[in-house]
Amino acid sequence: GGKIGGADGRYPDEAGRYHLYVGNPCPWCHRARLVLALRSITNDEIGMTQLVDDPVKASRGGWIFSQTNRDPLGSTDLRELYDKLSPGFTGRCTAPLLVDLKTRKIVSNESSDIVRMLNSVHMGKINSKER
Repeated sequence: GGKIGGADGRYPDEAGRYHLYVGNPCPWCHRARLVLALRSITNDEIGMTQLVDDPVKASRGGWIFSQTNRDPLGSTDLRELYDKLSPGFTGRCTAPLLVDLKTRKIVSNESSDIVRMLNSVHMGKINSKER
């Protein structure tokens, strides 16, 4: 893990670099979506894909991508995405999931961490009060 805009520089605070995967029936995903909405973070700044809860079609974890909400990295379900981003991953494939599209790494899948990061990003804005 890490932090967007953290001192270690692993995850720079830059627009268009990150993508958030969320599922509608999940309260933890709602937390992350609320921060995006309240902070007026646009899809150009942090992209978002809505997952579909379908345990029959999903290979592990229940989340799949629909025809209208495709994965920007080309996966068919969340397990496949986890495998791409973290080969050998054996845990639960959960959402919300925040991904660094540039490095193709998982930033976090813990809603409280994601909320804190989203609450502190500036996405290149000089004055954070613009948010």
